[in-house]
Amino acid sequence: MPLTVLIIVILAGIILYLSFIFRAYIFPKKISQIAHMIELNNTKPAIKLLKSIIAKNERNALAHWYLGEAYYKEKRYELAIVEYKFVIKLGNFSEELSEVKVRKRLADIYKRFNQLDEAQKELILISNLEPDNADIYFQIGEIFYQRNMTENAVAYFQKALRIYPQHSGAHYYLGVIYHRIGKLDEAQSELNKAIEYDPKNYKAHLYLGLVYKTLGQFESASKEFEIASRDSEIKVRALLENGKCFIDAGNLTRAITELERALKLSTEENEVTIEVRYWLASCYEKSRDLPAAIEQWEKISSVRPSYKDVPEKLATYAELRTDDRLKDFLTAPTSTFKAMCQDIAKALGYDVIDISTLSDESVDILGLETETKWRDARRLKAYIKIRRTTQPIGELLVREIQEDMKKNGATKGIIVTSGTFAPSAMEFASTRPIDLIDKKQLPSLLKKITSNNQ
Repeated sequence: MPLTVLIIVILAGIILYLSFIFRAYIFPKKISQIAHMIELNNTKPAIKLLKSIIAKNERNALAHWYLGEAYYKEKRYELAIVEYKFVIKLGNFSEELSEVKVRKRLADIYKRFNQLDEAQKELILISNLEPDNADIYFQIGEIFYQRNMTENAVAYFQKALRIYPQHSGAHYYLGVIYHRIGKLDEAQSELNKAIEYDPKNYKAHLYLGLVYKTLGQFESASKEFEIASRDSEIKVRALLENGKCFIDAGNLTRAITELERALKLSTEENEVTIEVRYWLASCYEKSRDLPAAIEQWEKISSVRPSYKDVPEKLATYAELRTDDRLKDFLTAPTSTFKAMCQDIAKALGYDVIDISTLSDESVDILGLETETKWRDARRLKAYIKIRRTTQPIGELLVREIQEDMKKNGATKGIIVTSGTFAPSAMEFASTRPIDLIDKKQLPSLLKKITSNNQ
């Protein structure tokens, strides 16, 4: 063999050997060093090195993967997706770089961008590669739940539980779904299992409280809401539900305490805090603290002007700012309100024979004419119902006063309200000896009382 040829063969062998050494030892070491740089958040130099590697070998799957990881660390998710997709296109998977690993990253990014359909496609492909992975089935079910595809969600949560019966998250979602469709026994069972397998699943405690509340078991519900309030993420919601629980149980004092706590812990106005304000205003209204109620309605109105009946509430109580007599009528404690009702009866021309306080907003009076038009004429009785409420009064109360008139021998009925009368109530009263006095006429009546007392 000529010397020149021999030298060429030896040099080629050396080059091949060095190439092998580089691929087998030096390149992996360099890649592992770059991976370590990414872990330490030294992403900029890592990206530069990876791009130089890819420039020499575009089909280097591992370099594309770590470039995607560097972009992921920098939250440049669009660029990361490009790299991950290229890795999948190459298909050069190994023990170090599996297809599942890449698709999990893609699914995560799609979820971050709320591209639930794309995320779900990736997870379903992963489930085919890992058919015994309960958490993947759970994630698929969770996306179906978010997409309001309840039946599909249930099917995947149940798949997850067949593989791993102790999966707290799957039990939680099943409990939530069963609660929403009214299957309370099933909901209670699933939520209890969720808590059994993960006592710190505070969302499960929240929904178990809602189940108990629906069942009227207010004490048990309140305990669950208190536990749920340990989670900072749902604390305000838990306090809101606990407040509503106390409202349903008739304990306005505790309800106000819980709702006020919820507001103090709120850092921004959102749907939950608006609802907190709404229920707190309702409690203040029922407690006759109308200035405080109005303050909450005004705050709601500044964020959501058409929220529920807030515009009507503000319109109803608009007079409070200019009419102190009406304010006193609406906010007075029960004993003072009762005395005011007696004064109203007098202003209407009747002496009080009997008075019944039905609640802090309802008083019934049996009155006798103070004087008659004709000398020696028999004084007639009237039955008077006084209601301080913003709710329209319907036909039922008008029919009720007619029965009360018959029982008490009254020839006239009078209903006084700080609200309004429904058309059906006005129609029924129009053909009967029943007078209706609503919020438009009430101020002049209250003014007459003030004049009489001076």
